[in-house]
Amino acid sequence: NHVVLESVYPRYPVVDGLEVSDEAREYWIDLRPYCNNAPYTISAGASVQRTYVMFRKLGLRHLCVVDHRMRLVGIITRENLLEHTLEFHGLHQEEKLLDGDASDGD
Repeated sequence: NHVVLESVYPRYPVVDGLEVSDEAREYWIDLRPYCNNAPYTISAGASVQRTYVMFRKLGLRHLCVVDHRMRLVGIITRENLLEHTLEFHGLHQEEKLLDGDASDGD
């Protein structure tokens, strides 16, 4: 029930209401201990089909997109591969091919 979820969900301050000193604005947080040093990647020129297969076979939640120099140029999430998102971008037919719903052209 939505009311129950709202009552137990943690409340966080609104960012606009926070006061941060000039000194604190210069602080850095080292996130390296929480990062994967060898994430799965895919080329920026890879097909939607290849991307979809990687997500399905590896059970990924996100995938780093890299250029030819292995520099990060984006991140693809599961949301990006949902049917309505692919349809919006005109890629629905390619997704159907992955599921075997489209004919082989026979």
